[in-house]
Amino acid sequence: MCVRCKHKYSARSPDLDRGGGLFAVMRYGSGRMGPQQPCRTAPFQQPMSTSVNDADPVANIYLHQVQLVEDDVLSLARAMPAEKYDFAPTEGAFAGVRTFGEQVRHLATMIYMTAAIVLQEQSPYAPGRGDNGPASITSKEDVLEYLQGSLAYARKAMASLTTQNQLETVTTYFGPMARSAVAAGVAYHGFNHYGQMAVYARMNGIVPPSSRRLPPPGQRWGAVETRFSTREISTNASTTDGSK
Repeated sequence: MCVRCKHKYSARSPDLDRGGGLFAVMRYGSGRMGPQQPCRTAPFQQPMSTSVNDADPVANIYLHQVQLVEDDVLSLARAMPAEKYDFAPTEGAFAGVRTFGEQVRHLATMIYMTAAIVLQEQSPYAPGRGDNGPASITSKEDVLEYLQGSLAYARKAMASLTTQNQLETVTTYFGPMARSAVAAGVAYHGFNHYGQMAVYARMNGIVPPSSRRLPPPGQRWGAVETRFSTREISTNASTTDGSK
């Protein structure tokens, strides 16, 4: 239980969508979340970014995975209008799922916690209620800053991986795991929730930027930078749907 907000951390939440907090129950840093460790509800402080480690191929593999997550997740989080951050589907089997903003916060919180395990230090942020991180982060601007901070922290963690230490075991709630196996969670958990975010966006007429096609020949569109290159794509969601 948090000594500040009296919130009890739970390993899993009632439904499958909210049960995505795989790493919220991991042991990280100096110990598991316990009574002596309050939630981080203070104003957000973004960690310093770390540049690509060109010297070690292992670090570059995982830094590239972080870049892939950033390309898709951050662009979609930016594309979703601020007034839609409170949107959550209500029809079908969506009872109790996270809002779009909570999806982004949850994803970022798990990136923080995963990176902390790789670094063997305490995460800058506790899981928070529903594994969604600080409840005080609610506006689109603050959520985006929180996400960007988590990606910067992930780069620091991935840059610490080397050919020598990638298979070293680190302590998690599930027992000893290879440092690199934990690091891989940033991508597979990140894209799990990106998929849910993409559904939310499309339900609101927003095509994820990474799924938009090139414009028709001779038609002028805005430039958007992708993971491959800068290309011209439409900013009109109704005409730019791709097959990704």
